[in-house]
Amino acid sequence: MALETIELEGGWQVTVDYDYDPGQSGGHWDEEPIDPSVSINHIWAVFNETNGNLIQVDIYNFLIQTCLIEEEEVESTILETIKNYEPDLE
Repeated sequence: MALETIELEGGWQVTVDYDYDPGQSGGHWDEEPIDPSVSINHIWAVFNETNGNLIQVDIYNFLIQTCLIEEEEVESTILETIKNYEPDLE
């Protein structure tokens, strides 16, 4: 599990809980490399309750079911962020 804060359209700051698979290089001449991938578990947003307390809500299913985000777009954003963390070894 890893966490990444991203900004959605409209300026919403959310925290994405995801699993990261770094993939594999081909290794042998006959093996295809496996690209890195991300699997989203939750997307957390913080809201104010009516009494002023902050609560954290998992809005992942809501965002997907209402087509407010594209899952692949969020995964690509996270992969790009991870790529920027890793040193370029090429």
